[in-house]
Amino acid sequence: MKFKFYLSSLIFLLATFFMVNAQTNTVTGKVTDGVDALSSVNVIIQGTNTGVSTDDNGVFTLSSDKDLPWTLEISSLGFQGQNLIVNSTSQVISISLSSGEELDEVVISGSRKPEKSINAASSITVIGTKEIENKSVFNSLSLVDDVAGLQVDRQGANKLNITLRDDVDLLTTSTLVMQDYRALNLTGVDVFDSNASNLSSIDLERVEVVLGPASALYGPGVGSGVVHFLTKDPFKYPGTTLQIQGGAITNGGSMLTKGNFNMYNMNFRHATSNEAQTLGYKLNLKYSENKNFDFPENTLAQYPDNVVDATSGEVVRTIGNKNVERSSSRGVDASIYYRPSNNFSLTTVAGISEVSDNIFLQATGENRATQRQAFIQTRLQSNNLFVQWNYMGIQPHKSDNNRSFIYRTGKTAGVASTQSQLQIQYELAFDKINTDMSVGVEHKFATFETNGQVYGRYEDVDDYRVYGAYFSTKTDLSDKLNLQLAGRYDKFPAIGENSFSPRVALVYKPSQRHSLRLTFNKAFIPDPALYLFVDTQIQNLPSGYGNVWILGNRNAQTFNNVRTRWLFGGG
Repeated sequence: MKFKFYLSSLIFLLATFFMVNAQTNTVTGKVTDGVDALSSVNVIIQGTNTGVSTDDNGVFTLSSDKDLPWTLEISSLGFQGQNLIVNSTSQVISISLSSGEELDEVVISGSRKPEKSINAASSITVIGTKEIENKSVFNSLSLVDDVAGLQVDRQGANKLNITLRDDVDLLTTSTLVMQDYRALNLTGVDVFDSNASNLSSIDLERVEVVLGPASALYGPGVGSGVVHFLTKDPFKYPGTTLQIQGGAITNGGSMLTKGNFNMYNMNFRHATSNEAQTLGYKLNLKYSENKNFDFPENTLAQYPDNVVDATSGEVVRTIGNKNVERSSSRGVDASIYYRPSNNFSLTTVAGISEVSDNIFLQATGENRATQRQAFIQTRLQSNNLFVQWNYMGIQPHKSDNNRSFIYRTGKTAGVASTQSQLQIQYELAFDKINTDMSVGVEHKFATFETNGQVYGRYEDVDDYRVYGAYFSTKTDLSDKLNLQLAGRYDKFPAIGENSFSPRVALVYKPSQRHSLRLTFNKAFIPDPALYLFVDTQIQNLPSGYGNVWILGNRNAQTFNNVRTRWLFGGG
């Protein structure tokens, strides 16, 4: 009997041991459409019959004694299915299903928060991952070349600018260009230079294009729309990618395309994360080089032989009545992503870039511009709170052979600048009146240092600051009609002005495939810093008769009883 007792006990202990070691793995996740939680979504472990459905909050809990890793198959009627690899029970699982319908795409740029395109108050075009991967481009701006209402202006072999229903100007634009919520336009300058950014087509997940004035949310100067480049995160897009491109443009037509533009481009991306997908990082490298446009002979004849320091008058280099032809840009950036849960994420990005290029500015004519810029950005998302801060420093080259200068005068002209932005936004819900509301504050600040070469007498009074507060609401008046209100109040110390930019929109949806918008917008477009503070010589007159000087409009100029003895006679 004792033997049977001991045998039974041993069998029981062994069974318990194997049951313990056949440990049940349990994972929890959430499924949304990018805005709202999705219920009744099927979640199945691939190759098994084990599965569950999400609850009313889009949450699921799935248990199995199958060893990890698992491949989850997520599917729901009317949505595109997804597969997800689960490596750890502590892995953060956040799944966003796409409906496949263009109007059901989730966008963030129209209202500075996630919403479906069909509910947006503005016309929004989205260029997705597949389209980006299938379109080979030398410059990332070429990805939006086919968007209706948008114009990509070629201002050099590889220098592109974006305008949206806007006045076409060289380098400047009233279109706000962003990368992952960070403005790429220089505050107070309204200049966007794609070469100076670290945009890389192999790191882009999608591009959102918002048509129409957007000052009601984004502040002064955003008069024609927003182009927002959103990059890939290391959780959804791990791996290593190398892209090498080369080519040439040969066209004997206009000045900008005359000759042979030998072009080279290299992009590198590496991204990875831990098994729990709570911590990840990515690295981007880029290098681009090309021959630039040739100036006409009659223009070259006006160039001096030497470049001289605008302050000391010393000769720093010799150009011999020729333009410096080749242009190049290079950059590197690194990102760290931390998301311990579905309700919290912290991302920090830092990078540096360098560019040397021939440019044409409306105010000063042909320039050789060389500069380095470094930036850092931190953004935090915690439940309904979003905070981002970024800082950028820009320094022109200081070595004699690489200094910036104005071709027509031969004088050095570089602008050093610091740029900073702080944005805080919070989401509120008023369910009893079917209203969602966003409130936020934002501060933008830019400083400039030209050593008297560009801003002259305004050198010590050229700080450029904008700060304001904004709100945005969406009220569902019925299942097919919603009312959207937005407004932003800004203070503009540089010119002592205040502004209020409102937006009112009615959006009618007769079906899930069609929408009709009635929108009123008002945008405030201030003078950029160059128009306010410029104070520099731009051209020498022939035979030493004088020179041409340009002066900004920060202070009003009044000329009474203007008389000359040699031009109009009299006085």
